[in-house]
Amino acid sequence: MPPDAEAYDAVIAGGGIQGLTLATEAAMRGLRVLLLEAGAFGGGSTAASYGIVHGGFRYWQDLDMVRLLRSRIEQAWYLRNFAGLVRPLRCVLPFYGSDRAKPKLFAIAAMMDRLGSTMAGHAAPDLPAPRLLGRAELLDLAPWLAAQPVRGAGCWHDVEIVDPPALVDAMVARARHAGATCLSGIVVQGVRQGENGRIEAVLALDTASGEPRAFPTPVMVNCAGAGLAELARAAHPQGPAFFTPLPAWNLHLTHDKPLSAAFAIGTGKRLFVRPSAQGLHAGTFYGAQDIPAALAALDAAAPGLVLARARVQCVSQGVVPEAARKLEPAHRDIILDHGRQGGPRGLFSVSGVKLTTARWLSRKVIARIWPGGQTRPAQPSSYLADAPA
Repeated sequence: MPPDAEAYDAVIAGGGIQGLTLATEAAMRGLRVLLLEAGAFGGGSTAASYGIVHGGFRYWQDLDMVRLLRSRIEQAWYLRNFAGLVRPLRCVLPFYGSDRAKPKLFAIAAMMDRLGSTMAGHAAPDLPAPRLLGRAELLDLAPWLAAQPVRGAGCWHDVEIVDPPALVDAMVARARHAGATCLSGIVVQGVRQGENGRIEAVLALDTASGEPRAFPTPVMVNCAGAGLAELARAAHPQGPAFFTPLPAWNLHLTHDKPLSAAFAIGTGKRLFVRPSAQGLHAGTFYGAQDIPAALAALDAAAPGLVLARARVQCVSQGVVPEAARKLEPAHRDIILDHGRQGGPRGLFSVSGVKLTTARWLSRKVIARIWPGGQTRPAQPSSYLADAPA
């Protein structure tokens, strides 16, 4: 097939938030970037996510302050750059009778979160500081917890996505304004290599015309989300099995008891419930869908909400990388250089574990692929004005 006339420094496969942030960051550095999406932008794992831009405060339980601070910085970036599309969400972690150490750990983490954010100069706008709640204040927020042995709670604020499709549209516009070419309806099928083993072109199919396409480039970055492993195998058939997809799904429930905040409920593995316009969202659950079991688990964690009788509006499902422990999501991002594994030189696969830190991971990918910095001067733009890393 004849190649397209224009050559690109990189072709990115996958138009979710990870691919979009990578296209934007690369274009801002002066790279000629082509982003290809098989369906609609943001229509895969991004659309199925829980819709929370986590600030990382949950890492206080492991005192992982590096990840906490990184997440807070990226959360603040969303608030500054996508006002109206994201908004603060109050979150509450009840302390049950057995959680005797957690109030102290929460207080320490809250202090370090405030100190670290202030020192880094990235304090998120309009987010109140984390604080402890006594039992009475907790029950004012959640009277349905009155029959459970709660002693108080930790309260912090995360950020929720108000309109996911509009956020994706804004990110597509941002990538294009930076200089990236973004095309949907193009299915990436593999790569063509030269004699030296380096990629010469990305091979794809235009779903509208049915015509095959070949896009000249020395670099392809696979950010295909749920299709990550399949595309990696197509481009590098003998490559390592680096990504085991784990189904991750959330319930959208109609419920007659409006929530005043999002709550992490349960004494064992916590489940997250947050208010929505129609009722509440609950999750995240992993593995094969078992809605009755999920409702039973929610009901056991918060019997006062009577969630076992809630009506399920819909289920949103995507995939995340599975950890070594089965039915547990991985907690570390993946950047695989296939050329170092005997595959095509210039082929990379990227899997992020958090929507929040997609931009941070994109910068890490760029530093890995182009360690020498920009290939040509980037064009300045006030629209793309950004806080320092």
